[in-house]
Amino acid sequence: MLHGMYVDCCEYYARAFGRSPAPGIQRELATRIRDGMSAEVLRAAIDDTMMAPRPSWAYMAAILRRCDAEGILTLEQWNTSKERYQARKNPALNYEQRTYTEDQFDDTFFINLDKYAEVSNT
Repeated sequence: MLHGMYVDCCEYYARAFGRSPAPGIQRELATRIRDGMSAEVLRAAIDDTMMAPRPSWAYMAAILRRCDAEGILTLEQWNTSKERYQARKNPALNYEQRTYTEDQFDDTFFINLDKYAEVSNT
């Protein structure tokens, strides 16, 4: 079972990065799996790494260190952590969007900029 998860993660890494993982990375993946981290978490870490501005093993290693610090071993724990992080990332976005009704879009809803039309830029 562990061997199949290891092979799966190495193949997933190779498809994502376009090259097989180096021996050190292979050892790291094997250690993570042996320590109880699921293949789904490792694949999610690879996916997040590939979305980074500069995907690299260093970036993925930082993600895995965060997983260690938070005790993330399952995909459910990964998703919960990611949701908490996203909520913390920009608290200004944690509100319900205001909705408008059609009758609110009358002549007073928008600012009339006509009074600025005659201002010259010269």
